[in-house]
Amino acid sequence: MEKEFLPPKRTGIWVLLVLLLGVIAGILYVLSAASQAAQQTVFMANLLAAVVLIAVGIWLLLRMHTLFTTRYMLSRGGLELRWGLRHEVIPMPEIVWIRRVSEFKSKLPLPAFSLPGVYFGKKQVLGLGTVEFAATDRRKFLLVACHERNFVISPQEEHVFLDLFERLTELGSLESTVSISEGFGTLWHRIWSDSTARRLILGGLAANAALLVFAFTLASLQPSVTWATLETVPSQRLLLLPLLGLLAWLMDACSGAVFYLQEALEKPMVYLLWGMPILLALLMAAAMLIMAF
Repeated sequence: MEKEFLPPKRTGIWVLLVLLLGVIAGILYVLSAASQAAQQTVFMANLLAAVVLIAVGIWLLLRMHTLFTTRYMLSRGGLELRWGLRHEVIPMPEIVWIRRVSEFKSKLPLPAFSLPGVYFGKKQVLGLGTVEFAATDRRKFLLVACHERNFVISPQEEHVFLDLFERLTELGSLESTVSISEGFGTLWHRIWSDSTARRLILGGLAANAALLVFAFTLASLQPSVTWATLETVPSQRLLLLPLLGLLAWLMDACSGAVFYLQEALEKPMVYLLWGMPILLALLMAAAMLIMAF
């Protein structure tokens, strides 16, 4: 006897989409301003703003992935939680109790960087210790208290979840369930132990670092370059290319990791994806040489 429960996701999806669109608009604006900047200080300020916005955008995309993958599976063996790169299996004997957070006299503090409909992360709570959130709706918060860890979840049908938990507790478990706790560290170790994957990921990063040094060198040697639009522009604009290359490397590294761990693609295809930033860096270096000379 087992049942899968999903959390409400509509609010979180809308909030993340609106923020993501705002960040994308901001990135396009500052990159456009950087490409038209005549002074180096203005150019560098816009470039720095673009880097910050790109980091925020990546964080929002990771939150979106976590939101879409959140689910809870309740069975006689125990409770299985999945959200993002986290995977927890809690045997039934380890669960002390599950209660509605709304029944508590004091409010439960939320983890840092929480958004409406998006509550993920850890929080130290007085009397409970570390509480890990994998929830989306504060009105449906359930606190899962275990012997060594605590979780907050928010199944859409929380009353059905609680009723089923009571019935399963009375029935008892048929067989022992192995406790599992996987996160970014354990999953990344699986990738890092693959020597080909490690070389390609580090190679892409090294290629983009070399591209950045190359762009600075050309900018110091040439006061101006011929841009892709055939107009003469300050050579500092070349720094936009390493930024785009680094963004491509980061997106390829993250998407390749997801495909690798979920086995959604064959390994050679994932390796090809991780190798693309190296080729892109070489093409960008050739383009910078053409524009400079």
